[in-house]
Amino acid sequence: MQVTRRDLLRTAALGVAAAAVPDLWLPGGAWATTPGLVKGLFEEGTGTYPPSVVNVSCNALWKDLQPTKGGPIAANNSIDKFLASGRPGRVRLFFGKESPTWAINLAGGVKVHDPVDNITAVVPRWWTSSVINAQKDFVSKLAAKYDGRISAIFISNGGTVYAEPFIRGIGSSLTRQNLLAAGYTPAADKASYVAGLQMFSAFKQTRLAMSFNPWEYINSMTNFGEDVSFTIQMMDRMRTLYGSRAIWCNCSVKWPLLGGQYTTMYAHMKGQKPLTFQTAQAPRVGNFPNALTWTVGMGAHAVELPQYFWNYLSGSQLSSFNTKLRAQ
Repeated sequence: MQVTRRDLLRTAALGVAAAAVPDLWLPGGAWATTPGLVKGLFEEGTGTYPPSVVNVSCNALWKDLQPTKGGPIAANNSIDKFLASGRPGRVRLFFGKESPTWAINLAGGVKVHDPVDNITAVVPRWWTSSVINAQKDFVSKLAAKYDGRISAIFISNGGTVYAEPFIRGIGSSLTRQNLLAAGYTPAADKASYVAGLQMFSAFKQTRLAMSFNPWEYINSMTNFGEDVSFTIQMMDRMRTLYGSRAIWCNCSVKWPLLGGQYTTMYAHMKGQKPLTFQTAQAPRVGNFPNALTWTVGMGAHAVELPQYFWNYLSGSQLSSFNTKLRAQ
């Protein structure tokens, strides 16, 4: 019988799995108080998780969770299945292109393009009051059902292609043209972040995470760029609102590191726990061990790996990084 790389990973890490379940997790699927941090390495919830990466990021799409306007949270959804699995992890919400049709139609959809992954999609006008109010209704219903039952949930309203709300794909002329024509302004965009942070106050126990990048803005077709100072304002605002429940995140880790305004953002993040990261997609990471070593040095308690990570890291490396992250 042929032994695959995945078989080697399973064998190498059998001793790691048991350490992943936090002390505050109660039988029946609830947390005693504010959830303990789920530490270590994460994998996106694809259904084929090596035991070496026992933590799961559950992707939850607005269109699946609330398919009808103003309606209840759908039964037997991705979060329910995640909780039923008994695996420790967190929930990443997707808005933007994963919004229900009824939400896109509230103020009219906008076609945007992300030049990095060559994705074109229609998204709601996230900065309008009708969309923000719909998101607020959705989040309040999520909190009523899941607060205290999941360890952490990502604040990602306003995201377009990704669950990373500070990425707008402004390098695309199609995106710039369509957003400006739809009534987008930097001021309205900024206000949507403030509203997003506030609406998640419906969660009283579950920890709140948010992925940060230098804020991308558009003044005109020829005047656009990044402003990390606004990102830092929102990071600090999040911590003011939610204290130690607020988890700062960045999902662009690679080696060598991104430079430019990322250098300023990373300097602001360093040592400011709780702190978590996600790597870039596997082909873009570069040197995986160096990238993960950097996250440990930053003070992170968790790192999410991309698909096919087992082609880049050995079982012993995964075990070592799991141990280092959980010690933070």
